[in-house]
Amino acid sequence: MRRGFAFFLVLFLLTAVGPTAASETGATTLSACTTTQLNVVSYNISVATGSVGDLFWVADIGARACTLRGYPRASYWGNYGSVQSKKPAQPLVVGVTHGRRRFDFAGVAKERVLPTVTLSPGGAIASFWIFGTDMPGRLADGHQSRCIVSYEMWVSMSKGPSAVIVAPERAGNFDWCGSVTIFPVVAGDTGSDPPFPLDRMFGPTLP
Repeated sequence: MRRGFAFFLVLFLLTAVGPTAASETGATTLSACTTTQLNVVSYNISVATGSVGDLFWVADIGARACTLRGYPRASYWGNYGSVQSKKPAQPLVVGVTHGRRRFDFAGVAKERVLPTVTLSPGGAIASFWIFGTDMPGRLADGHQSRCIVSYEMWVSMSKGPSAVIVAPERAGNFDWCGSVTIFPVVAGDTGSDPPFPLDRMFGPTLP
């Protein structure tokens, strides 16, 4: 199980940078973040019947401030199926769509423009959501959706082939059936613009 490892990564992120909000001002004088200067961790999950959401935190671990805007790119490494396999892991094909707003707790509100988020070393974080389902279902063409069990997610926050490897928080796997929906990067730790309180999403934070 990778849950303990993911918790360590989150704890390290909190210790190193703290869950302070990234700025959405002054971004025009800074260059875009490169993937190699970023750290991405799976913070927590939201699970409802037929729906799973992963909230990710992004930190600048480089030597300079930089900006992010728009949608991350994600790919997965593991096996097809709904249970763990002893077969060698492989790159997985997962359909991706972009979402703008999910209810009132994920993404960017309709009346707002996609933010340009400024990250700074040792101080600010950003965040984003990925939603999907871990239950197989019937597609519009009559076929069954294909499920994956992924042990690593590769996230790119900028143009180019480089990516950050993200360990799963949920039961040691990223489990998806069918496509996933990625929401835009926003300032702060909630994955929402305007912010949505994390304790309303996940319950009170334990000391």
